[in-house]
Amino acid sequence: MNLKESRYTLAKHSTLVERVDKLEAEKKKMLNITLDDLCLRYYQYHPTGGSLHVLLDDNNVSNAILAFCENNCIENSDPCGQLIVDFFWDMDERERTDFVEKGLYK
Repeated sequence: MNLKESRYTLAKHSTLVERVDKLEAEKKKMLNITLDDLCLRYYQYHPTGGSLHVLLDDNNVSNAILAFCENNCIENSDPCGQLIVDFFWDMDERERTDFVEKGLYK
C-alpha cells in the first residue's frame, strides 16, 4: 500500500467512524431517555449494580473502568448496561464523578 492509498483508507475509516458516532447520538436522541431514567430502571432489575457495580456503586469513573464495565456487559448479555456505559463515554471524568456521587438512581 502506498502513501496515497494509506491516506484514502484513513480518510474512509475516519468518515465511517464519524457516521457511526452520529448514528449513536441520533439513536439516543430518538430514544428520548436520560441517563437518570436508564439507571433508575437498571436498579429495578439489578439492585446491587449488576454489571456496572464498580461504576455506579463504587464511584470508579475512569476510562479503564468504563472499558471493564463495557466488556462485563457484553459477557453478561446486558444491553441496558451497555447503553448506560455509552452515555458515560460521552461525559468527561468530572461529569461522571458528579453523576455517580449524586446517586439519584439508588
